[in-house]
Amino acid sequence: MSVVVAVETALLIQGRNLHQVADGIMDHLVALSETDGSDVLDSAVDADGVAGSLTIEITVQAPDMGAAVNVAMAAIRTAIHATGGATDDWVTPEELRALDDALGNNLRLNRLEPV
Repeated sequence: MSVVVAVETALLIQGRNLHQVADGIMDHLVALSETDGSDVLDSAVDADGVAGSLTIEITVQAPDMGAAVNVAMAAIRTAIHATGGATDDWVTPEELRALDDALGNNLRLNRLEPV
């Protein structure tokens, strides 16, 4: 059995054209989802010009929640790198899961359905 998980993350973008970055990230996530055998099922990117931030939502399929977080965060990070962005202070999947545990599983890691 596997799980389908939706992960949402927000990023602050500085010194770059916000909408170009959003378009580039979306294009890359779509390309990932169209790759044969990809665990990326769906994605969306929302740009907030006032705040200078992006919200990235991605839905992935994986054998369990831990693997799903790894797949989702790796896809998002890859898309950021593909647009020329840097992720120097990127949270590791282990750090993210520890934070989620500490917050009472309150992060936006949503198990959608068993597959």
